[in-house]
Amino acid sequence: MQPHELTITEAARLIKSRKLSPIELVESCLQRIEAVEPRVQAWARGDRVGALAAAREMEGEAAAGRLRGPLHGIPLG
Repeated sequence: MQPHELTITEAARLIKSRKLSPIELVESCLQRIEAVEPRVQAWARGDRVGALAAAREMEGEAAAGRLRGPLHGIPLG
């Protein structure tokens, strides 16, 4: 199973337990978006650089034991 296939609950649990990094999750989601977006056309615009920067920030906070809440590291957008 790929990270983008996880439910939010599963992904959040794995991020909290440090078995999945926010960066891995965002990269998986971005790859999936790139694969299906030409057919789906659901995104008006995307910010790959910003999404990865936010994921790196979340990763650092998680590594330091500072989770912002139950959706820490979950890409929303």
